Amino acid sequence: MEIIAFDAHKRYSQVRYGKLRNDVNHYLKWAYCEAGNSTAVNHKRFPLRHTSKLYKRIREKKGHAKAVGAVGRHLAEASFWVLTRSEDYKEPEVKSVSPTAV
Repeated sequence: MEIIAFDAHKRYSQVRYGKLRNDVNHYLKWAYCEAGNSTAVNHKRFPLRHTSKLYKRIREKKGHAKAVGAVGRHLAEASFWVLTRSEDYKEPEVKSVSPTAV
């Protein structure tokens, strides 16, 4: 069950997401996209949050609209797993990069 979904195309080891799907609950889709937009508005106030980092990373490459959709999808997936597992939301752990990595 996907609340907000993209058409996925697999190519080699990468997954590319297409347009937002139309066969989903439009009220939930709207709500998650508004939550993504709220992240866009407040990303400078909360720069250490995972959603803010996700928004900034995608906005640099693909622009504001795609970044808002991606954050909305992330929040929808997080909501699904929180409800499925009946547990609290945990921010994803930050991966540490070694100083020798290029």
